[in-house]
Amino acid sequence: MLAPEEDASTIMQPEEVAETIATLLSDKGDNLDGQNIIIRKQIR
Repeated sequence: MLAPEEDASTIMQPEEVAETIATLLSDKGDNLDGQNIIIRKQIR
């Protein structure tokens, strides 16, 4: 279920979410601590 203001075209697929999480858990995400992160698909 989407929030009323949510655009369905910005919803990421599970594989895309997993890739983003893997990046955050890698050395690249070391400087993030206690952050709320909104993940949206880039529309090109």
